[in-house]
Amino acid sequence: NLESKDVDHEASLFESAVAFVREELMVLAKRLSPNLPKEERELFDAYMRMLDPASLGDEVTELIKKGKTAQFALKTVVKQYISRFESMDNAYMRERSNDVLDLGRRVLSHLQSEDRKDLIYPKKTILVGEEISAADLAEVPQERLVGIVSGSGSRSSHVAILANALGVPTVMGTHKLSVSQLDGKDL
Repeated sequence: NLESKDVDHEASLFESAVAFVREELMVLAKRLSPNLPKEERELFDAYMRMLDPASLGDEVTELIKKGKTAQFALKTVVKQYISRFESMDNAYMRERSNDVLDLGRRVLSHLQSEDRKDLIYPKKTILVGEEISAADLAEVPQERLVGIVSGSGSRSSHVAILANALGVPTVMGTHKLSVSQLDGKDL
């Protein structure tokens, strides 16, 4: 549903989801912080800035005030930001579209479901996905993470930079390799 008659309720849902994601990111940043150089720790500050009202938040809230649901407003604004980043000439800036997408997905998951299940990671986890985000990386207990395989991204993506700083072997941009076929398999 794209439209909502209860603007205050939708705005409250959005604010709660953003607050939850902020808290989640602070916990993840604190957990990773001792092992990362200062520049890489700043990634989480950048995530927090993107969640500020002056960034994505205001634009989402404006659409909610116009009668759109929080989910629709968030998806619309995230798509606009991704489009802007992807059209930039600078490869590093184009990679930031993945960060915006990750943040959007995190907030959206809290809008769609009150109860997120905690994942259980095996002792030797290789994180596999079409688009691995820095926050995905941070969720895996560090002592269990032994590798990363991402369908998208490059060596300049935040995930690759963070993984390198943590000493985790990483394969990025496996376009011809179906990561869905690797999910749950021994590698």
